[in-house]
Amino acid sequence: MICNENESSSPDSMKHKKSELRLYCDLLMQQAHMVKEAACKQKPPDVEKLEEATTLLSATCDSFIETLEACSKLAHEQFQVDMPSTHTSDAVIRPTKNHKLQPSNST
Repeated sequence: MICNENESSSPDSMKHKKSELRLYCDLLMQQAHMVKEAACKQKPPDVEKLEEATTLLSATCDSFIETLEACSKLAHEQFQVDMPSTHTSDAVIRPTKNHKLQPSNST
């Protein structure tokens, strides 16, 4: 699922994305179980079922990653809106040139 412009403006978009992630997580667990069954249930493994199960698993992983990225983007946008902008001067961040760390004389 691809994040579109309207999702970032919707107040319920984060809830929607979290629900999608839960759904994909459940699907990933089921599909991983299908792969395990196809690989281990029969000797030799059922290659056709294994290919089908891994194809589904791959597609679900891709969707999970896309949704997770969209969720991260929404969280970042919300964080930017919620955080007041603060400016820190470089002098506060960088130590002076004459400042040297002295090794401790611990025994």
